[in-house]
Amino acid sequence: MDINQHEVQVKEWIGFAGGGLYEAFKQLTVDGLAELVGHWYRNWDQQYYTLLTERYHINRKEKFAHCSMGTKKKVEFVLAMAHHPELLILDEPTASVDLISQQRMREDLSQFMEDSDHTIVMATHLQEEVKQLCDYICLLDNGEIKDMFEKDELQNRWARLWLSDLPAHFKDDNRVWQIEESPTQIVTNQLLELEKELQQQQIEI
Repeated sequence: MDINQHEVQVKEWIGFAGGGLYEAFKQLTVDGLAELVGHWYRNWDQQYYTLLTERYHINRKEKFAHCSMGTKKKVEFVLAMAHHPELLILDEPTASVDLISQQRMREDLSQFMEDSDHTIVMATHLQEEVKQLCDYICLLDNGEIKDMFEKDELQNRWARLWLSDLPAHFKDDNRVWQIEESPTQIVTNQLLELEKELQQQQIEI
């Protein structure tokens, strides 16, 4: 499919939450935002929207500007889900959200992924979300992709190591992703290989 020729259709497949998307419309109530967003999606499901706002205890009559940060995140999530997208793009979806709602979000996202045609692209710093929701991990540093791998590889490849001494050549070693001092520590994406090398050099880990 040519995206340029089918731009509207493609965008209808996408749900996005994050980045202060609705701050420009913050004087609207939650229901007002839903009416605005629903206008652009043929698959908008008002019944599902109502169900989600009740599930997350969102006051639909409250102005978005008066919502707490956690409630705003929940509203963004609900609006992203309510038109049944195939692709969800989420930026720290559970940040500032209460623990019960965080768990419910993960439950809803897990259910969303039961459909093999669905995909989630999510930025997160929470290990629980990575463990429960992710199949593949992409590591970014200042907007640059450093590595991409299957989730199960994370513990086998990536680690932070505290060292008794830092070999000079590690400063230019592409297996060493980050170096810190006081105390000396490194982050590596080749754990087993570096462990063996450090043992050979009699450097304590």
